[in-house]
Amino acid sequence: MALVPKELVSEYYQLNKPEIRVEDNISNLIHDEETPNDMKAKLLSHWIPKYQRLMQPSPPPKPFEIPKELLQETEVEQEEKTHPPFISN
Repeated sequence: MALVPKELVSEYYQLNKPEIRVEDNISNLIHDEETPNDMKAKLLSHWIPKYQRLMQPSPPPKPFEIPKELLQETEVEQEEKTHPPFISN
């Protein structure tokens, strides 16, 4: 195991957590005095919905069923593979 400098640890953590990156972007934009207010409003209208989507829990996975028609086809294909056709000479 290696020791990692503190500045690299925080950077690594930010890269792996998208909600932290978005939150930092919003915070930096609000505190930036050089950016005009109309530009801030436009950028915030982009970042805030993105942050809200990231902070909501992900929906549960949808169950997936294979249609019976496809299952029947694969069973027939499997039977053909296990019993090769008889070829007479």
